[in-house]
Amino acid sequence: TRQRIAEEGLRSFSRVGYEQTTLEAVAQAAGVAPRTLYHHFKTKIDLLLFFHDADLISEIAATIQQQPPDWKAMRRARDCLLTLVPRYETQTMVETYRIWNSTEALRAQKQLMFSQIEEALFDGLTASGAGPQDELALRMIAMTATGTLRIAMEMGRHEAAYRPVRDRLVEAFDTLRINDQG
Repeated sequence: TRQRIAEEGLRSFSRVGYEQTTLEAVAQAAGVAPRTLYHHFKTKIDLLLFFHDADLISEIAATIQQQPPDWKAMRRARDCLLTLVPRYETQTMVETYRIWNSTEALRAQKQLMFSQIEEALFDGLTASGAGPQDELALRMIAMTATGTLRIAMEMGRHEAAYRPVRDRLVEAFDTLRINDQG
């Protein structure tokens, strides 16, 4: 039931727009009573969060731990994101991301999710044996890697043709590396 409601919500957001969609219309389209919908989802944002990349966030620390211990922190963060991002680039996630960018309020909410990714990267990097003296550098690396992901995703909003997020992410990290050497 929860899945069906969320899918109907996403269809409605895509069809008529996020702001024009009502939870009552979603309940009707899903064939459930509004009370049932409210049991599963309190708000429209909750419907969008159903498709949120929470699994990506929960996999970050484990992915970092699987990397060779002699890799530098930026390489670990980069390769972690390059490993995980393609797993979540489904048509549903592409459509969800489009909806997240459809209003100013949703764009602000999406930025909170990037903060969660940044925190997960930082936690994963610190869990791999860094000492307290490394925390500032690791925080900056987590922030830079997350910012690079944000830029790669933003590039997709402005490109005429579709390119996988992973390709844009490689390009963004390569630009960062090239400029670091100059």
